[in-house]
Amino acid sequence: GIAKEEGVVGGFYRGWWPGLAGKIPSYALTWTFFQQLKQAQSRILKRPPRNIENSIMGCIASATTVCIMIPMDTIKTRLVTQGGASGIPYRGIVDAAVRITREEGVGAFYRGLPPRLISVVPMIGIQFGVYEFMKQNMLGKNKQNLVALDSRTVDGNNMCQRVNKKSNEEFPVITLDDVGIKSNSINDGSSSIRTISFFRNKFDFGALLQKDATGTKGHTQKLALNKIASS
Repeated sequence: GIAKEEGVVGGFYRGWWPGLAGKIPSYALTWTFFQQLKQAQSRILKRPPRNIENSIMGCIASATTVCIMIPMDTIKTRLVTQGGASGIPYRGIVDAAVRITREEGVGAFYRGLPPRLISVVPMIGIQFGVYEFMKQNMLGKNKQNLVALDSRTVDGNNMCQRVNKKSNEEFPVITLDDVGIKSNSINDGSSSIRTISFFRNKFDFGALLQKDATGTKGHTQKLALNKIASS
């Protein structure tokens, strides 16, 4: 097997660097071309592309990328498929590119272009068509969820306002004026202090009266009256 004859690393990972050098730029170019085609379609037709149009633009983008990157794909294929028993004819990417150009000509890099187009272009076209279709559906569902959430928020705010209004009607706010407490010292800013002091002394007086049950009624009443008079 491959592992026995060429080793695990040499047999299974021989073309990893040419593969990365070819795949990463290929996908970057394909996405770039696809986005540029979408923008051009929107400017010309003044509407979002349909699903079939996304697939067609994906095919065009992938075909353009294949035509640009086919030399690297050819080098990767040569490095991966060269036999181990008969020796390694290429020492790396640069050596393979120089030797192929010198020994076979530039046309050797494009010898595998037709089968590459047949295998890659339909696949990428379907990929972009399905991707855009799923993206539109998911964005549409998210938009519906946001609208529903916003409507629920508005309903909740309206309900809170109705509850507050009803609470104000059933339990109106009582002010000091409503209970008939007035003061002649409003202008000097001491009305609130005098009102609070009045209620505090009243409560103290009630507490002292409760304490009278122990037998000190006359003395505690006198203290309470003096305290209220002094305030």
